[in-house]
Amino acid sequence: MTRKINLPNGKIGNFPDDMSNAEIEAVLQKQFPPSSKTEEAFRYAVQDPLIGLLNFGSRGSASVNNLASALGEKLGSALPDAIQKRLPHAAPKQEPSDFSEMLGVPQGQQNTADRIAQFAGTMAPAVLAPEIPILEEAFSAMRGGKYLSKALANAIPQGLLAGSQSPESPGRTALEGAAIAGPFSAVSQGIKSGSPAIRNFSRVLSALGAGGLGYYGAKGIGAPEPVADLSAVLLGSLGAKGINTQRRVRENILKGVEGTPYQEAVDATNRLGLTYITPAEASTNPFTGSVQGTLGKTEKGARLLYEKGKERAESEEKSIENLFGNIFPKKLEERKSALYEKSKPVEIPQKELNELKENEIFKRASKIVESKSAYKEKLKGVPENSIEYMNQIKRAMDGMIKKARNVDTGEADIIKDTKNNLLERLDTISPEYKEARQLAERGIVRKEIEKLFNKKDETGTNLFKTLLSNKKDYADLQNRFKRLEERASTPEQIESMKNAQQQLEDMKLIFGRLINIPTAKTAEALARGSMSESRSSTQTAMRYLQELLSGGKYDKSAVELITNPYWAKELNKLKEVTKKDKLLAAFHNLLGKVGAQAIT
Repeated sequence: MTRKINLPNGKIGNFPDDMSNAEIEAVLQKQFPPSSKTEEAFRYAVQDPLIGLLNFGSRGSASVNNLASALGEKLGSALPDAIQKRLPHAAPKQEPSDFSEMLGVPQGQQNTADRIAQFAGTMAPAVLAPEIPILEEAFSAMRGGKYLSKALANAIPQGLLAGSQSPESPGRTALEGAAIAGPFSAVSQGIKSGSPAIRNFSRVLSALGAGGLGYYGAKGIGAPEPVADLSAVLLGSLGAKGINTQRRVRENILKGVEGTPYQEAVDATNRLGLTYITPAEASTNPFTGSVQGTLGKTEKGARLLYEKGKERAESEEKSIENLFGNIFPKKLEERKSALYEKSKPVEIPQKELNELKENEIFKRASKIVESKSAYKEKLKGVPENSIEYMNQIKRAMDGMIKKARNVDTGEADIIKDTKNNLLERLDTISPEYKEARQLAERGIVRKEIEKLFNKKDETGTNLFKTLLSNKKDYADLQNRFKRLEERASTPEQIESMKNAQQQLEDMKLIFGRLINIPTAKTAEALARGSMSESRSSTQTAMRYLQELLSGGKYDKSAVELITNPYWAKELNKLKEVTKKDKLLAAFHNLLGKVGAQAIT
């Protein structure tokens, strides 16, 4: 009985059944002594690549010879029989030589390292083959032409090289090689595109293509199934490289913002002193809004969104308080009171007083002051010709106007004209009274706006709902601000009223756009529910995939971006083609060349 053993040269050896394993091993070591490190280095680094290169040339020579013979035979068959008989017989098909045997690495003794090194030598001409430059420009003017021209510029030379390696069917092999090299070249061009959408799509295609090449390439050199699978995974992952979490977030969140008038909202936000405005709020783009609505669903993302929301709510309150401060800062209360006190004893010239007393509305207001106990109490010991006394008559006219408006607006307008005439006289007589009255009106406006909140939080959303959303209310308030600016007594007061008008304009623009931030309770519920909710929708599935690919960082990074006051600067990077993109594009261009020759 004998035992069959696989020999290192690839053949089968027969050994007596009674020989031990140690004895068989000793015989094998004697017949096939191990190579030295130097011999192995020379074999894999020089001998094997040279074999691959020579085999490439041999197959190419055989293919050209066979193609020429086939063409000659076809041409000859078209000639008359008399001429055909005089022609030499067609040469037999040439078979390519195998330099493995000649150079001492026969097929039976080749291991995986030999096959890989020989494969590298075979691929050298394909890698060094230049693209056809004329095709690079031929289609550049047409839509998508740069991708087509790039594909053809590589597909044609790579197809010809692949065809040259198939003595039996060069035409079919050339088409197969071109069909592999062309798409990879187009993908490499897409990876360098200024469009984020094209870049991302190209990366997906490149990952799929690279994974397929990895699998079939490994199988082509005789690798076992597990090695082929691993090769597919490794090349596929290389194909998907070139985009980090921050870049993926930027491209997903900001791609709908470009082209929208977002800058006006960003500038208004900065003037108001808000901590941030999100891309969706600034652009009012519905697509961006739908993307933003999916954020803050993980524990870290929800917590960060809540914290940033609290900070912005506080900044909204500060901006509203700043508006109040511009309308009527508390420090002016003392000045207003002091000016009133100073103007009270100022006397009205008799001539002015006589002219006023001739007016019927003035007479009626005087009777109200003289007949009502409240006015009488207030004016005890006050001369009738003083500004203090006239100020109470003005108040009586205010009451008359209010009452008349409920019945006859025409009458109210006449009373108002009389009141304005009175005030013009008093302002001329006492500049202190004029300034005090102007400050008092500013204080009244502030109180009116403060009352709008009616125990509600001082948030931008509440201010917009109660005042700014109504076009008439907004216009009336801006007109009052303008009049207060015109009547202001000092440059500081003029400036503060100008600021108030700008603030109100900014608030109208911004506060209606703000998306409510989750409360602590809703943020906790979002974070808790996000792991158990249905995953049937495409958007939800994409969110989970993005989170998985980013190692759990996508959602938090996205929230960080939309709450960053400087997110608009990231727009400049959307079309940025990085060194990574260029390297990845070069890798796929090379992969297309190698893959075309390897597979065919």
